[in-house]
Amino acid sequence: MIEVIEKSGPAFYALALCSLIATVVIIERLMSLRRSRVLPQQILDVVSFVGPGKDLGMAVLINGPFGRNRVFTKTAGKPLPDFAKDIDATTWAQFALKYIVGNTAVTAAIPGIGRVDYLEDDMKAAHGRLPDEATRAKMAAYVDAL
Repeated sequence: MIEVIEKSGPAFYALALCSLIATVVIIERLMSLRRSRVLPQQILDVVSFVGPGKDLGMAVLINGPFGRNRVFTKTAGKPLPDFAKDIDATTWAQFALKYIVGNTAVTAAIPGIGRVDYLEDDMKAAHGRLPDEATRAKMAAYVDAL
């Protein structure tokens, strides 16, 4: 092993130094970026109660509302409930977006869009009726029962 290091010359020493620096930076980041510092409990307390947008004058944006497609994994091949027509939802994406934006605490949702047809479908969720709290509860119960 020592012979290999000696034969590799200055390139090895540069590579070893970079590896050491990277290791130190990784350890430092793991030690300093604790959840309590990045996401303080005060923020969690504010966001956890219903209506932070209205009560505190804050906007609440939901980024990635489909949970990296976990919603669609659960609903794949399943029919929309009959009451989806009451909120003008014709697809599961519209159903999910209307559920999220129907929460009065939510200002907007930002779905990840990988294709133009997904964008067009998601935009249709902005039209028509939004669910009230009773309908949102029914929506949640329906999806939980799948």
